[in-house]
Amino acid sequence: MQESTPLKGRILNIVREYYDEYYEDSDGRRRRRQTFYFMIIEVVDPQTGAVQTIKSDPYRIPLQKYIGSPYVQVYTDRTGWKHVVDGFQLKEKRSDPDIPLENSNVYLKDFNEPTIFIKIITGIIFILFFLQIFFR
Repeated sequence: MQESTPLKGRILNIVREYYDEYYEDSDGRRRRRQTFYFMIIEVVDPQTGAVQTIKSDPYRIPLQKYIGSPYVQVYTDRTGWKHVVDGFQLKEKRSDPDIPLENSNVYLKDFNEPTIFIKIITGIIFILFFLQIFFR
């Protein structure tokens, strides 16, 4: 893959996705939710000027905390389907500003999980519902 010349890319967004992973332990089958981070990168072909948006391979670390520049190098295989992202510029200090992102969900709290307030309200509604059924 390194035989191709790298194309210049710009990170548009970092997306957080969740996947459930099932495994067996001594108590039985369990589920663990894995969080993966993907970069959405805009790559411009210098010969044709065509803009291509690609999605990187998954990362397990929150990339937005470590990347200091939105510009990367993208290597593409001969088929044009497999991409390798390289040439990251990391932050020197953790307090350095984050890279600008478009419509990112990585800064949101876990949006797939209901908040504690919603869980409490749902529990109270169920308790009141069952009390109403039993005391009729």
